[in-house]
Amino acid sequence: MILYLQGRRASSLCSPKFTTVFPPVPGSINRLIPKGDPIGPNNSPSSASSLTTSVVGSSVSPPDNLGGRSRLFTATPYMPSYMEKGQLCVVCNDDATGLHYKAITCEGCKGFFRRTVQKQMKYQCRDSKNCDINKNTRNVCQYCRYLKCIANGMAPELVLNDSERRAHRELIQENRGRRQCEKAMARLNAERHAVAPEVWQPFVRQISSGYAKHIDSPQQVDAANLSSLMENALRRTINFAQSFAPFHQLSFEEKRRLLVCDPYVEIELLQLANQYDSVDKCFVVDEHSRVLSEDLLKENPAFFEDFLTVADEFQALELNDVQLAVVSAILLFAKGAGESEGLDRINRALAVALQNLLTDDPNRSPDVRLGQKVTNVVARFNAFVHEHKRTNLAQLALQHFALARATAN
Repeated sequence: MILYLQGRRASSLCSPKFTTVFPPVPGSINRLIPKGDPIGPNNSPSSASSLTTSVVGSSVSPPDNLGGRSRLFTATPYMPSYMEKGQLCVVCNDDATGLHYKAITCEGCKGFFRRTVQKQMKYQCRDSKNCDINKNTRNVCQYCRYLKCIANGMAPELVLNDSERRAHRELIQENRGRRQCEKAMARLNAERHAVAPEVWQPFVRQISSGYAKHIDSPQQVDAANLSSLMENALRRTINFAQSFAPFHQLSFEEKRRLLVCDPYVEIELLQLANQYDSVDKCFVVDEHSRVLSEDLLKENPAFFEDFLTVADEFQALELNDVQLAVVSAILLFAKGAGESEGLDRINRALAVALQNLLTDDPNRSPDVRLGQKVTNVVARFNAFVHEHKRTNLAQLALQHFALARATAN
């Protein structure tokens, strides 16, 4: 039986859709890439190749003011701006470090007060409940030390319990991550304004054309020989990569480094996520055929339970075909991030191109954080697929979907 499968957006029900992929076959990359550099001629169109050199400048190292000697750092106590130099702890007169629970205290009294409240500790004074508390005697009478903390304004209600403290730490980490992402997006926005449309638009046209021709196009599939389709999927990924000029500027080793990671799995799973209908909980094969998500959950629950969540996130982004093409290229070249200067240039160029497409999309309401949202979803998707590729669950999921799709027809 011969199936004709095609990949299209799940929201477009007027045409058939699906792209087939299967688990990797050991050594298949070596069969597909012979000796030399067969990944494509170097005389392909180069109208967009300048983009990868225009968006990334040379790296700059901080000056070494120590004449090449090893840098030695001495710990300097942090002094909050609201404190005076030499200010003392209101409880024990040791050197204060800041405002803790509404009082200027040292680290020792801060920790003592926190532990006392958290553990609801009870103390007793062996004297007249009026002991002198200073930095030398503060550990002698904990009862009077706690009374002095209260008398100087320390507030027990400000001490967090274990669950509140964990939530506070998570919030701090989340805010720190958001600030880092916002800084990265700010740099990316500055770069995108520095790149003229006549530079990045031809680059996007090459990616979009290659995506339509090699990834999002009808595929002839022999359902009786499913295992052979892995090579077809990998070949289509190679053809997609070589459809735009910057790829040909890479060395053979850089190209090989990308392809041995089986990037076709991420690209084909992105196609699958794009076919998901989050309302009807199914994958749209064509206008007459559906694959229910519950059927796939029965076959591969360890993968599809999380994959459906990721698919929902992608559907919420409402990316168009051109934006999906650039995201597919990002998934491909992310495999070489940090591996070489050439691959880093391409990754930066793709990030600039995607940011421009999202910002200049006339069908969207202005959203300054859209680029950050897309970046976060793509990062989670990439990490999710990478985790399941190690156990072959991702590859197996593609096979399960292909079999379910064949049954649906």
